[in-house]
Amino acid sequence: MSQNIRVRDCMSRDSYQIAVTASVDEAARALQHHRLPGAPVVDEQKRLVGFVSEHDLLHQVLQASYHCDGGVTVQDVMRTEVLSVSPNDDIVELINVMVRPDKPKVFPVLEGRKVIGIITRGLLLQALLENRTRC
Repeated sequence: MSQNIRVRDCMSRDSYQIAVTASVDEAARALQHHRLPGAPVVDEQKRLVGFVSEHDLLHQVLQASYHCDGGVTVQDVMRTEVLSVSPNDDIVELINVMVRPDKPKVFPVLEGRKVIGIITRGLLLQALLENRTRC
């Protein structure tokens, strides 16, 4: 690579975040609308409290659809142990983590506990392709 590319250079700053109080239906619709496989879950101060993915929501939406009931919130289904990155992390190191099949496709980018963006496999691929054109 012609230069060290940092997460801050290719992350999405206008990333979608889901409120911890959102319903499962709201979260599922938001992920569909924003075409994301998952999103960080934040509290009122935009601090990371969890992560919810389409996978996490599928069973709950199925149950609610089958029984025609609701009331389940993102807090009930989100994962609270969340892998995240810093805006100063090198993307090569992150790519080496993300290529493993058991790792997330989306990582929240944090400064302290505050979510400032997300980084996805697609954004990393785009950064690599842009870097390649400069070679």
